[in-house]
Amino acid sequence: MKNHLLILLAALVIISISLTSCNEDDTTTGPKSEFKTTPFTLVLPSNLPPAILPADNPLTYEGIALGKALFFEKMMSKDGTVSCGSCHNQSNAFTDNDKKFSEGIEGKVGDRNSMPIFNMFYHTKGFFWDGRAKLLRDQSLGPIENPLEMGETLENVVSKLQAESKYRNLFYKAFGDSTVNSMKMSLAMEQFMLTFVS
Repeated sequence: MKNHLLILLAALVIISISLTSCNEDDTTTGPKSEFKTTPFTLVLPSNLPPAILPADNPLTYEGIALGKALFFEKMMSKDGTVSCGSCHNQSNAFTDNDKKFSEGIEGKVGDRNSMPIFNMFYHTKGFFWDGRAKLLRDQSLGPIENPLEMGETLENVVSKLQAESKYRNLFYKAFGDSTVNSMKMSLAMEQFMLTFVS
């Protein structure tokens, strides 16, 4: 009887070790897919000089797609009514030129008209009307936290986007990681806005 119990116990230990080993092997073997993005080539009219593009943020189809989704996403505003595209209207050269001042959340009127967005790759002396943002990516986040424009915090926007599978998927395709953060948001919006050629 003792021999049968010892054999049974030994068999259980061996099976247990085998199953543990199999599980560990399952997560560490096999080919891992390599993260790749698709480069986007900006085509300019022949009469324009070459674009000055940021070396640390190359244009990709995936980054541009994410940037476009973010640019037109109203949930980035506090009350879900305003996106970047609300004031930067595509049919008006990405501006609000039918209004003296841009209108933000809750009908709040800003203190300036939204700037047109085109050929941003030639801007080397800052963004916003007063040039306070050195890079286009820095400018892209400013309106989100402006109480007269989108009136939201970056922390809340990141949480809202992270909760959406659509955005986790887009961030993964653009950056190889589904984690949402404000830096990736700004890089993607910069890529999208750099494609506006006139």
